[in-house]
Amino acid sequence: MSPRALLLAAVAWLAAACVQMPPSPDASPPMPGIDAAPLRASPVRFEIHNDRTRPVYILVSQAFWQLVRGGAALPAYDSCELCNCDSCARCAVCAQLPTVETVRPGQALVFDWPGLVFPVVQDGCRAGVSCESPQVAAPGPLTVRVQYSLSTEPDLISGGVGLGPTMVAQTPFVHPPNAPVVVSIQ
Repeated sequence: MSPRALLLAAVAWLAAACVQMPPSPDASPPMPGIDAAPLRASPVRFEIHNDRTRPVYILVSQAFWQLVRGGAALPAYDSCELCNCDSCARCAVCAQLPTVETVRPGQALVFDWPGLVFPVVQDGCRAGVSCESPQVAAPGPLTVRVQYSLSTEPDLISGGVGLGPTMVAQTPFVHPPNAPVVVSIQ
């Protein structure tokens, strides 16, 4: 199975497994006197469309996308560099080799976000060991930003391929959306 297929399968599994989580810290507090129902994760499909006349390159092995709310970036992906707080004892961290995806003109790179944020809890596993605490992302306005490049260059550390100078394409949307969120690279 390719690294991209493994990544997409892992995200899909996480979306299915984490249907109900505690509220996100970016959620609005419940109104006094009203019992708020627990928030449910709302998965989102993103489609990065290459509307250019030449290929674009995306470094999919790292955080190539970002969600922003009110000018602040949200921790919207489960990094493998930190354990999740509920699995500190049985967690192994990772190291990823650079993987560049080529998106040809007229094609799209599609990925799913499970609708969770992963804030870091300092000393969450034990003193000096931080962890991530998955929580449901609050509904409301968000912007997705995608980093891409028009060229690749050798990655001297890994011996693989990295990106040349990068650019950003972005699309605002309201979470949860009722259709895939399309990011057009023009």
